[in-house]
Amino acid sequence: MDSVASRLRPSIAQGLYNLSCSPKSSIRNRVAEEGAVDVFVRLGCSDAETDATRRLCMLGLVNLLWAADADQRRAILSAGAVKVFAIAARRPSAQDRLAAATALHFASCFRSDVTPLLHDGGISALAGILARFARSGVALSRSMPSNHSADVTEA
Repeated sequence: MDSVASRLRPSIAQGLYNLSCSPKSSIRNRVAEEGAVDVFVRLGCSDAETDATRRLCMLGLVNLLWAADADQRRAILSAGAVKVFAIAARRPSAQDRLAAATALHFASCFRSDVTPLLHDGGISALAGILARFARSGVALSRSMPSNHSADVTEA
């Protein structure tokens, strides 16, 4: 039974990811409401899954966040999406780290969404990405845009 489940999980992640890619936000919202978030979080946090499956879960969550209204965005983040992004931030793939940083940045833009970032490792994930770049010798620009204040948008 376990071998059947281990073969099904990547297919389930792929199917839900495909649905999360819909250009219609109403479809993406329905995918989120009908349980995809829980599946993405469970598989995206599991060490038993391949990096490819966990990547699909992370990107599926990103797709669902982009379509979400404030309440749904808060629910997605509170359900564990930040944990999935934090795990992705530690992966060797620069593309995974970029996607994780982008999703965490997006979530940080809304004051009402900050709590999951604080509790589920969002800050340490972003700091870890920056530290990894510094260790690799990648030059990071010291210039910041003039609008880099810490103010965040009210949702």
